[in-house]
Amino acid sequence: MTLPPSKSGETDRDVAALRLVQQFQQALQRKDRAEVVDRLRQLVALCAPMAGQWLQLAPMAADLGEFGLAREAIDLFVEGAGGDPAALMHKVSLLAYIGAIGEALALLRTLPPDVPDPFSHALSRGALASNAGETDAARQWLENALRLRSQSGQAWHLLAQLVDFAGEPALADRLFASEREMQAAPPVERAYYYYALGKAHAARGEHARAFAAVSRAASETRATYPYDRSHDRQSATEALRGYDAGRSA
Repeated sequence: MTLPPSKSGETDRDVAALRLVQQFQQALQRKDRAEVVDRLRQLVALCAPMAGQWLQLAPMAADLGEFGLAREAIDLFVEGAGGDPAALMHKVSLLAYIGAIGEALALLRTLPPDVPDPFSHALSRGALASNAGETDAARQWLENALRLRSQSGQAWHLLAQLVDFAGEPALADRLFASEREMQAAPPVERAYYYYALGKAHAARGEHARAFAAVSRAASETRATYPYDRSHDRQSATEALRGYDAGRSA
């Protein structure tokens, strides 16, 4: 993450922003959570001319538990993009990431249905509506997503959480019929698909097939996201860094 090189005519804000960016990067290297947050907060207060780099900083702030700061950072990104719908879609993603589902869904409803593209929009609307408890709307959007991209394991997985396949044989048959074409899908999509397939087989009392499908899903997931015990331990340690015992209790 860098600002443009110093040049004649730069403002005091440019100079201050460059200094803060350098301090921010040094704090990152030292893994000093408190200083990272402090420098990021100063950059936000300065409305530093970071352009698209605010898009990287917003989720970083969220990962540090600084949700308010993350919101301010994404708003600076949107402002820098002139309120472009594609930039607002990134704000939708951030709001969903921090659990502000109602806000994310309300904002998404204001965007054209082809932002960022028809499939991604439909999938996002379905996922957010599902999380908001709007089952009928969620199902409509997810089925629309599947019409646009039948190899979407994510769409099948979300839809499977909303329906009882035992009472919807036609939908279950569509799911079963998709298995062959799902073999060409990316591993993560196959993982989502096979979890949905397992649920459908279980609903029909086909327990051996359900177990086989879930096992396949777990295998696909493990291949995509292998578990690293040392990395997990390090992440847990980093999550506590910068908090004293009183705040952690």
